[in-house]
Amino acid sequence: MTKNVNKIILLAITIVSLILLYYKNFIWLGSKWLNDPNYSHGPLIPLISIYIGWLKKDTISKIKGRDGSILGITIIFIAIIIQIISIRAQVNLTSSYSFILIIYGIILTYYGKDIAKELLFPIAYLFFMVPFLGIFFLNRISNMLKLFSAYLSANIIYLLGINFSTGSIEVADPCSGIRSILSLLALGIIFAYFTESSAFKKIVLVISAIPLAVLGNLVRILFTGIMTSNGINVTKGFIHTLSGLLVFLVALLGLVWFRHLLKCKKTE
Repeated sequence: MTKNVNKIILLAITIVSLILLYYKNFIWLGSKWLNDPNYSHGPLIPLISIYIGWLKKDTISKIKGRDGSILGITIIFIAIIIQIISIRAQVNLTSSYSFILIIYGIILTYYGKDIAKELLFPIAYLFFMVPFLGIFFLNRISNMLKLFSAYLSANIIYLLGINFSTGSIEVADPCSGIRSILSLLALGIIFAYFTESSAFKKIVLVISAIPLAVLGNLVRILFTGIMTSNGINVTKGFIHTLSGLLVFLVALLGLVWFRHLLKCKKTE
């Protein structure tokens, strides 16, 4: 009994220490989620991770060996070093990675390798809440997607014989498709995780999120072009937002269909 109380007190101290060590990074993440449309899905990721961890509660409760691992202390030490360097260099990206790493190290230290193994996926999934591609790499991909989408949509609009007598359209940064790709990749990994199939099919399922997102974004651009050619402005306001949500929903349904096409089964 005393041992359990001591572990709870030590765990509480650890949580408070984490808040003090990473609170600036939490503020930065919250700001990115609120202000960067590419990462508006960020707040959902921790909730999904917690839910997956909760689904494993029965399996975890049956694990007997809960002795801590010395490897966990090593991981915590490495994470703290990364955090100190991140604070000194003012790099929030590596600070976020450090936080995820230290979470795994704490679980490994307090509860042992078997429980840490069970919780490896939901902890690793937290990487999707972080701007993991980095701003420069992300901008480069976004620009490539804009050019690709603009080229395809322009050719399709030309083939359809659509004329922009009342104006023109421009593929802006938020409409490059990178937002849909990031969101669908996160969803694709969840789909694959809850799918009973071979590793190859799971990888194909995750990768399929990329062309589905690009296709959905292309449809949105074409819809905007057709409406603009008829004098209807859908580049701003509620209709523009709604079209984005509908396109994402269509891409999501495409992901469901593709999983069915691969003859994958959902896990119970």
